[in-house]
Amino acid sequence: MSRFLLRTLLPLGVLFLAATVRADAPGDQYASFTGDSTTIVDRYTQLTWTRTVQSTTTFANAVSVCQNTVKDENLNGGFRLPTLKELLTIVDEDPHQEFQAGQTVLRAIDQNAFPKTPVGPFWTYTRSDSVGVGPPVDVYAVSFDTGEAVSKPASEQHVFRCVR
Repeated sequence: MSRFLLRTLLPLGVLFLAATVRADAPGDQYASFTGDSTTIVDRYTQLTWTRTVQSTTTFANAVSVCQNTVKDENLNGGFRLPTLKELLTIVDEDPHQEFQAGQTVLRAIDQNAFPKTPVGPFWTYTRSDSVGVGPPVDVYAVSFDTGEAVSKPASEQHVFRCVR
């Protein structure tokens, strides 16, 4: 009987532990927020992020949506698409495994701060000058399974998150 229990229950216990292990951002990285908060402030970078993911679209449309339609819970605008450097600040350096839809997936983002974030790719870009005020030059997409950034044609369709 004890062999039976070890063979059947032990793997289930290991599976349960693997499903609940999470590597989230440092406890002081984000300002206080509730589950209903539409934005979150990164205390390290002073950037305000939208917590929800925007619909799949082209790069140009993502830029337009952030600038013209996204607002926080106080209806304040001023959002834009994040630069590559900015988006990489919310990537967890050590992706963790989560159990989802019957399989184990890698996640490289704090799901408490950014719930329901797909693994990617997410639109971002680099700027034409080191000051960070020039027009977009190189278009990238960052995946939140590995944290990798890959150059992408602006005509492709990807999800995005806005920043202020």
